[in-house]
Amino acid sequence: MALTRRNPATKRSNSKQFNWFFPIVILIVLGFILGTGSYLRNAAISPLDEETNLEINATTSRLQTQMGNYIQSLYGSRALMSAQPNTSRLQWQKFYLNNGNVENLPSFGLMAFMRRVPASQKTAFVSGVKNDTSITPDGYPNFSIHPDVVKDEYFVIDYIEPFNLTTQQQSFGFDYSSDPTRRAAYEKARDTNSPIMTNPMKSLSASATVLVIVLPVYNQALPQLTPDQRRAAFQGFTALGIRTQDFFDESFKDLSKDISVEVYDGTEISPDHRLYDSNKEMKVLGASSQIKTHVEVRTILAADRTWTLVFKHKEPLSDFLLLKNFYSRIAALLVTNLACAILVWRLARKQRK
Repeated sequence: MALTRRNPATKRSNSKQFNWFFPIVILIVLGFILGTGSYLRNAAISPLDEETNLEINATTSRLQTQMGNYIQSLYGSRALMSAQPNTSRLQWQKFYLNNGNVENLPSFGLMAFMRRVPASQKTAFVSGVKNDTSITPDGYPNFSIHPDVVKDEYFVIDYIEPFNLTTQQQSFGFDYSSDPTRRAAYEKARDTNSPIMTNPMKSLSASATVLVIVLPVYNQALPQLTPDQRRAAFQGFTALGIRTQDFFDESFKDLSKDISVEVYDGTEISPDHRLYDSNKEMKVLGASSQIKTHVEVRTILAADRTWTLVFKHKEPLSDFLLLKNFYSRIAALLVTNLACAILVWRLARKQRK
């Protein structure tokens, strides 16, 4: 039997073709995996749909408008005290009742006048409040400035609405300058002639957390161009208290159920600066925890502060994206393709022999 010798050139050609086969298979497999991963990432962080984006913008605008209403009300109360420096307690109450605060500002907590009382006038001031019978025939015989410490001046809650002596005993007559942190905010308002918002604080008359905005009142007969002139003309503050939780709940009540929102004081997004978290349960179709989340950030001005709003819109992924343990499946796919490639390689090698 005649033996046929394999042409060396053909052998080299087959070997060359075989040497390229295995890398090509690997590249195809890797390309498939990378392409699939890129597609999934793009699907998971795709832009918001137009309807959701419009809803977030409208909500942000509504919150800014709500805060503007509070500031406007504050300027109205200051106008009263500036135009009538001797405004009585009864006139203050009538202004409050006619101002529509309760109806138009549902998270409204209180409206107050915080009077500057120099130490030299403390005794006369306390006596005047005790004998004020413009609203109650007995006056306020137990009134006092508290905490009772010796100092150069006091920022005392004099007028407060809505007023209930039983529930607001701690607020009535309280010296807000006794707290160094609060005093710093009030002095900033006095020196800059602008509304200033305090950090959230516990209400003196309730357990709720409130935001307090103050606006300085000056003697209009004196100049107010410089900080020194403003200090000389300073008579006190008009103040508004806002129930923090109610304010944000009211502002975000119309948000869709699949949108949550967090509000931060300032531009730093951290738990220490968080003012509010809607904590909504995200009830999405399929009740799956595997959802894609769009995060949108907005900012608004609140008196002298910047608030950062973080909206999170959650929606279910497609059926393909809902596959559990996606990366483990990718790994399994890689192993399977490698096994196929090795099998093809062994068959090709056997055929070459």
